[in-house]
Amino acid sequence: MLLYLLAFALFSFALYNLLFHPLAGIPGPLGSRTGLWSWKSTRAVKRDMGWKLLELHKKYGTVVRIARNEVSVCERAPKTHLTRPRFKKPLKKTEFYDALRDLDGPNLLSTLDNKSHTEMRRAESAAYSLTKMQSEFEGSVQAACGEFLALLDRRIAAMEGKATLDLGEAIQFFAMDVVGRMVLGKSFGLCAGEDRRGWVPLVERILEMSCFLGTQPFLLPFVRWASRSQGADMMCEADRCSNRFNSDPFREMFMQAKNADGSVFSRDQVRAAVYVSSFFEELIRNLTLGRGLTLGTGSDLILSSPQKTMRAMIRYIVGNVRFPPVIYDKVQAEIESALVVFPLSYEDACKLVYFQACLKETLRLHPPIPWPLPRTVAAGGLLLSGNHFLAEGTQVSMSPFVVHRQIEAFGSDAGEFRPERWLEADETHLLEMERKLLAFGAGPRVCIGKNIGLMEVFVVVPVLLWRYRIGFTTRSSEGPHRYRLGRDVDGKVGNDVPYFVTSQWAAVQRDFWCDLASRV
Repeated sequence: MLLYLLAFALFSFALYNLLFHPLAGIPGPLGSRTGLWSWKSTRAVKRDMGWKLLELHKKYGTVVRIARNEVSVCERAPKTHLTRPRFKKPLKKTEFYDALRDLDGPNLLSTLDNKSHTEMRRAESAAYSLTKMQSEFEGSVQAACGEFLALLDRRIAAMEGKATLDLGEAIQFFAMDVVGRMVLGKSFGLCAGEDRRGWVPLVERILEMSCFLGTQPFLLPFVRWASRSQGADMMCEADRCSNRFNSDPFREMFMQAKNADGSVFSRDQVRAAVYVSSFFEELIRNLTLGRGLTLGTGSDLILSSPQKTMRAMIRYIVGNVRFPPVIYDKVQAEIESALVVFPLSYEDACKLVYFQACLKETLRLHPPIPWPLPRTVAAGGLLLSGNHFLAEGTQVSMSPFVVHRQIEAFGSDAGEFRPERWLEADETHLLEMERKLLAFGAGPRVCIGKNIGLMEVFVVVPVLLWRYRIGFTTRSSEGPHRYRLGRDVDGKVGNDVPYFVTSQWAAVQRDFWCDLASRV
């Protein structure tokens, strides 16, 4: 009898969602429309969100139901409602983002309340300003770049002039060493040695797990409780793995971090003692002003952000520029004409017109975050094209991966890597394309670390392309590749694809094996 009641309840639940739910008229996968299974959870597990969501939009149109109470949109109008600051009440983020918060509380990425986000962003924005980046941070990037190039030179010398290495891993080391210089005032030393503490893969696993938990938020309290009961919060394991209190630079400072009476500092006191770089002066000052910011929420975000953003940008632009010989030759010629000193400054790199076009095209086709970014419809509802009305409480999302491939904005060749589109467009069309470029978000929720990521790309990529001959390692049974077949950013699988892309919260090029030789 109980089984019959359960079956009837499930049937009634599915029938209501399919025929009578406010979103019943919007097409989408059957599991999403019935509410019996999470299409997004499947994508989180299979790590194929970008191209699978694009397939749905090609099949069903600009508005697709991807969950019981969520639609994905790729039209122009919702971007205005979702992100534009001129609206007094921009839509709030959904509980999905709670899975991305720090142990200390919501960070700038995960905070749901718009007012709290505004205050938190105001407290942190000065530390991320372009002026501060150029005056105090550019030297750290250039120093880390020198360590990165020294790592590549050592590998080449050790293999008699031509090295085969996972360039993607080396780029991750560079990204983390830059962060170490920002946070600690000294490098983590990954480019000088190896990732012996397993920081890089652990951060990847945490981000992927957080993304899955965001699709099943009811699991979050249980996961956090279980992890705490084992003595290590899974959502904050990156803190431990980075050895904030155990690695050499942290231990050095931690041993000195005591009160006058000899007692050990509290958690925030220790953080205040170890975050001594100039980057955190503004964060520390705002903490003392009582703006609700903790050093933990400010630092944990910057510790994990380069893992998912900067590494993807550098890998993708190297991969895209290296593939077509015509594009590669143009970029090389432009860099060689400008690289009179080593390395290029941020200001000089901004003058590389064709390189800039390649970067924009890379961010368009390979946005670091392909996952649909969900918001909650506010009171009064939201009207979409096609007379689709979304009631208050409905979740509406937009994926940069899908938006960046719309032919209405980028032309019939929107799926192709063609940097010239940014140079040939008239002013009106260029403005429209830039308005559609959501690689760093838009409006009040735009990525606060945008300047950091761009500066790292501008400093390291030109000299990387100028200094080395880079070719992808041929995939074979005897080769170093982990995956038997490659997979590109659009989901194409084959032996001719030199790397393997996973598309979840972040898009990651794995198996980025390259053959390197010196050019100069």
